Amino acid sequence: MNKSPSWIGVLLVGVVLALFAGFVIWWKWPPPIINTALSSYKEATRDALVATADPYGDVADTIVYLDQGWTPAESMDFYTHTQGSRLLPYPWFLALEQPANERPFREPANITRLRYLPQKANAINPDALPVGFVKDPKRPGGQEDWLGMNCAACHTTQVNYQKVGYRIDGGPTMADHETFLNELTLALKNTLADSAKFERFAAKVLPKDHTDADKSKLQARLGKMFQFRSEFDARNRSNSPYGFARLDAFGRILNELFVHDLGVTAEGQGQVADAPVSYPFLWDTPHHDFVQWNAIAANKIGGSETLGALTRNVGEVIGVFGEVDIPQPGAPAPLLGYNSSVRVPDLIDTEKLLRKLESPQWPKAFPPIDEGQRQKGEKLFATYCLACHAEINRTDPNREVKANQTLLIAVRTDPAMATNFGNRHGKTGPLAGKKAAVLVGNPLGDDASGVAVLSHTVLGVILNTPFNGYKESDLLEVRKPVTFALFGGLLNSLVYKGRPLNGIWATAPYLHNGSVPNLWQLLLPAEKRDAQFYVGRREFDPKNVGFKTEAFTGGFLFRTTDEAGKPIRGNSNAGHEYGTGKKAIDGGDDLRPLTDDERWQLVEYLKSL
Repeated sequence: MNKSPSWIGVLLVGVVLALFAGFVIWWKWPPPIINTALSSYKEATRDALVATADPYGDVADTIVYLDQGWTPAESMDFYTHTQGSRLLPYPWFLALEQPANERPFREPANITRLRYLPQKANAINPDALPVGFVKDPKRPGGQEDWLGMNCAACHTTQVNYQKVGYRIDGGPTMADHETFLNELTLALKNTLADSAKFERFAAKVLPKDHTDADKSKLQARLGKMFQFRSEFDARNRSNSPYGFARLDAFGRILNELFVHDLGVTAEGQGQVADAPVSYPFLWDTPHHDFVQWNAIAANKIGGSETLGALTRNVGEVIGVFGEVDIPQPGAPAPLLGYNSSVRVPDLIDTEKLLRKLESPQWPKAFPPIDEGQRQKGEKLFATYCLACHAEINRTDPNREVKANQTLLIAVRTDPAMATNFGNRHGKTGPLAGKKAAVLVGNPLGDDASGVAVLSHTVLGVILNTPFNGYKESDLLEVRKPVTFALFGGLLNSLVYKGRPLNGIWATAPYLHNGSVPNLWQLLLPAEKRDAQFYVGRREFDPKNVGFKTEAFTGGFLFRTTDEAGKPIRGNSNAGHEYGTGKKAIDGGDDLRPLTDDERWQLVEYLKSL
């Protein structure tokens, strides 16, 4: 069932960053953002704002944090640390109204409806931005600061039970990112079209003594931003809405790179982003050898954890509104690599913080775990699950997680995410003829794979970063020459990775594409799983282990098929049917089918991880 990884396309690179080891390039980036207010921050609730009037009927009177190895200050650092994301000019976001009314777009009720997590104002977050929404400093020569997003926006969640909201650091967000962006674009459009809206917006953004000429300039800038955001939404369209808790991140990263960053608009350069996945949970991530659902990102490169983590995190920023300046032929270019908005030293800081994050444990206020059932489930887990889902010590600072990659043909879950990424290619435009690894390697052709173009660009961003103001000792691994594979380079990239399941209780819905509502159904044959269910509630179901899925006003109906009965690409809930008695794809027989009693025993054990 499981296949060992093999390797191709290993990019041999002599990283000449060692040439810069003896001096500091001082004229570009400031040092990492350090908020001095963090040093004394001790608020146990992390200033979480309780949504007293949840639009979907969820109720939480108080917010509680579980022990995940982080202090309140470290959680708050995760929520507010910038990384170089540039979604909208910061003053504009503070002033922008919702599309159909005069209320602020950022008001807690709207943020809660979109299922991001609202916060109170404090010295660290004076404008009460939601979790993971950050103020990104302007680039050299820029006009103002920008609103961006960091890892926490997509990797922090809340689980409600008996009027208590449990905030889970590193957990998959319930947010509807697609709707958030579409409504943000609509808000810009309506601000342009409605003179009263624009006047209110201008009064908040411009100085009190502004002139009509100032308003005309603002209106022109607003029009350009609306056009840019509209184009972003269009090139990252999906044929079927993702809904809550899912996003085609890889599809969007490659669309932004191939179309926007390269400036190539050839037919087929942008592709439909139709492979949404659940947001992965982040605990243990820095301890894995390979990450992402399809295991394409190496966490260590040439023995360097710092450089390995940077390659995946820089790629993430490119997809989450980061800017990369790739010069067109004949245009002025930097000496090495590419200018960008990506704040590499801050990414290093965040990765160090994530190394301390531990998985959440089943809360004491939840129904107690049945110890007898748990012990029986543990034995079943060793027989049916352990080969793919290794057990680890969740608190060991030196824990390591080895890749266990299962071919699509064996796991039989929805193939769209892995096949979209593995088969993606496009015109290279200004990168044609550039060395694959910026400094060395074969030149890129007129057409190249997504892996090759993303690897080249990520390395170019890292090479161009001067790291001024950063401790030299923290960057030795990046600066010394190394030999590495930027991304996994699997011979057969059509795989999904099995990972440890500690904390799995807090990460519904399940399978990589969020197509199964709870752990109980995950253990059933595919034909017995719900083919449709509602997503968007935070209310927890401790028996089946997932969120409540009954119909509710404003909820998103996840469906495996459309109204005509045709399968929706990316939404299959098939596969992962171990213990159901179905014949294995390699011709051997699966283990005997589990009984329902045994499935409940397994569920009880999974709660305890």
